[in-house]
Parts: sequence; C-alpha cells; structure tokens
Amino acid sequence: MRGWLRRRALRTVHEFRTRLARYQLQHRRHTHQSLNHDPVVNAAVAEHARTAGLPEAEVRRRVDDYIAEIVPHFSVLSYYRIGYNLAKIFVNLLYKVSVDYQDEASLERLPKGDVVVYLMNHRSNADYVVLAYVLAYGVHVSYAVGEWARAWPLEYVFKSFGAYFIRRRFREPLYHAVLERYVQLITRSGVTQGISPKGASRATAACGPPSSGCSTTSAGR
Repeated sequence: MRGWLRRRALRTVHEFRTRLARYQLQHRRHTHQSLNHDPVVNAAVAEHARTAGLPEAEVRRRVDDYIAEIVPHFSVLSYYRIGYNLAKIFVNLLYKVSVDYQDEASLERLPKGDVVVYLMNHRSNADYVVLAYVLAYGVHVSYAVGEWARAWPLEYVFKSFGAYFIRRRFREPLYHAVLERYVQLITRSGVTQGISPKGASRATAACGPPSSGCSTTSAGR
C-alpha cells in the first residue's frame, strides 16, 4: 500500500509540474530534531527557564508541544487530489477565473535554488483558496493558519495540506522563537512563500498600508 501511494504521489507531482522542495517530503521528526537543536531555540529555552523559574526539562516539554502544534505533515495526495478538487469546485462555483498574464517561460528558467515570492492582495479568506487553485499547476502553497482551525478534523486536514499553525495574539518570547526559527527553516529549505504585505482584508482591490506584524499567508521559498 505504501508503495502504491508513493507511486500515485509521484505521478501527481509530474502531472501538476509542481516545484516541491525535498524538505516537504521528509518526516516531521527531522524538523522536530532541527528545532530542538537550534541555537536560537536553545537560548530561548535557557532564558525562559531563568525568568520563569522553571526546570529546563519542563521548558523543553513546552517547546515540544509548540513544535507539534506548528509543524504540518504535508501529503501530496491530500493537497492535490482532495484539496485541489474541492478548491476547483468552490472557486468555479463563486467566480469566473481568468489569468491576465503569466510568464511561464521565465518561471521555468528559474534555478531550483532561487527564492520565489508571491504577493497577493488580501480581500477575504477565499483568497487563499483561489491562490492555491490558480498556482496548483507549478507550485504548492503552504499557508499560516490561525488557532481558529485547531479543531478536529480541520487541524488534521490543514496540516495534511502543508499549512502550519500560529497563535496570532500569543506574545510569549519562547513560542515566537520556535515559530520564527521554523519559518526560517522552511524558507531555507525551499518551501514556496507568499506574503500579504498589509495587515487586514479590504473590500477594494487597492493595496492597503503595510503591516508590521505577521502577515505571512504561506511560508517558504
């Protein structure tokens, strides 16, 4: 069964001509190990243990919980066979999708290690579905998802799509050290990234003022 699933996933990648980073296909325990041995995270652990008066082992367990909460378990078949078809139905039911310009030749000439950043104007939460649908043939988009979706089965579904979870109003430095290093890790590892440069949705197509907070809509490179 595992061999059949791997073959199906490989055929799906070739069918959609998607640029997947090797990192996205590795087991999440590798990410867990990378973050646990990260010097910035280790420094944050020591600082939190000192300021909160807690044993370092207890702080380590908290870091493990943060990593388990944040890190997804991306599935090619889940994203492209389930997510894509649901997005296709949703988008074509509500919109007439058209592409004014797309320079595919230039994208094909980009070296595999180059960074590709997609900028989008955030008008509603439907934007994320539209973007994933429009870019499906060529790229996988990994979104940052708020805590509203941390409920079964939504959490499992979003993580299988490659989305990672963030606590938007949680200001603990230890948590933000883990989150920051995770985003930097997937960026260095080649995961496609899209950024909404303003802080809130708008009813018009005009770009709003830039946000100084976390406005990442998808993570990576």
